[in-house]
Amino acid sequence: MSSLGSESVSIGVSAFHQYLEVQFAMITLMVYDHAITLGKEYDLFWRGPLSLSKVLYLLIRYLTLTFSAISLLC
Repeated sequence: MSSLGSESVSIGVSAFHQYLEVQFAMITLMVYDHAITLGKEYDLFWRGPLSLSKVLYLLIRYLTLTFSAISLLC
């Protein structure tokens, strides 16, 4: 009976480890995307006046990355 319990714990730990690896890969791709598009983003988006669409864009693009990184660390 104890081997069944330890096996299920091992599977749970393995699944959690895989979850962290996938989350880290996702954050890495998000950072890469931000890095390669920052110049165009500045030229095409941030030069005009502040508007509701810019605020919503900021929330979606940068808070998603921030919250993903925080959840990985916690």
